Amino acid sequence: MCSVSLCADVKLTNIQLEHSCLCYFSPYRFLLITKHLSFCTSTPPAYRDKFWQIRQMLYEWNRNMAEVFSCSWVACLDESMSLWLNRWTCPGWTFVPRKPWSMGNEYHSMCCGMTSIMFANDLVEGSDRPKELPSLDPENKGPTVSLLLRICKPLYTKGTIVILDSGFCVLKGIVELMKKGFVNKKRAILAKVYQRGCYGFANTGRCSGNYESCERINGQC
Repeated sequence: MCSVSLCADVKLTNIQLEHSCLCYFSPYRFLLITKHLSFCTSTPPAYRDKFWQIRQMLYEWNRNMAEVFSCSWVACLDESMSLWLNRWTCPGWTFVPRKPWSMGNEYHSMCCGMTSIMFANDLVEGSDRPKELPSLDPENKGPTVSLLLRICKPLYTKGTIVILDSGFCVLKGIVELMKKGFVNKKRAILAKVYQRGCYGFANTGRCSGNYESCERINGQC
């Protein structure tokens, strides 16, 4: 990866110079190149969309990975961060203290558990997502459940084991994934779901009432 110092009078060490583009072209030329570099072919929408320049790229990347990549028997869903320090120049800026890089854009990423290849990516837009765009929760299942169904769509009916972070392990989401042919692994939560028969609800309806009331971790209805 090359880097460029925007100040012509900055003196670089030998190590820095090896990874710099200054030996190939000037900082001014670098700025000209980046000024005309684009990641989309679409035109700006009539409404304000702070992500319009990368939205097409994210969509095409996810579509291409769904077509050309076949995940193994296990996949892992987790959050990842794209570092950006200034919240005022970063749409969708978030602060996640538990992450090594705590500031920037947050992505929900799905990776193959055997090859470590990322094959699905979902940008957290938050309040910066335009209201003119279609809802990310069209069936009113809740934001977490909708995210699980959306990012796991390439694996429907494949019987894949999905390893989830604790933040994704809501009972309603687990049941919805099981309906799509998934096996979900999350420490003691799944064991409790089996013990209380909530897994059977997805197939036989053994749970009393509706499973939306099974909000407690122990799975009691």
